Amino acid sequence: MFTLAALRARDGQLEEGLSILDRVLRIDPNYPGAWVFKATLLRMRGKTEAAEAARHRAEESEK
Repeated sequence: MFTLAALRARDGQLEEGLSILDRVLRIDPNYPGAWVFKATLLRMRGKTEAAEAARHRAEESEK
């Protein structure tokens, strides 16, 4: 599913990509790569606070 999220984002479907990432993270909330990618997409959408929270969650998942 992570790859599908990346494909959607690449095609400009950022919201769909974020939705898929949310499903990925419900399955595995400790997947740092998904959190990093979510942070990137959120930043691209101008949601900087949410992006920072996702980035922080990625860092916590790596510990």
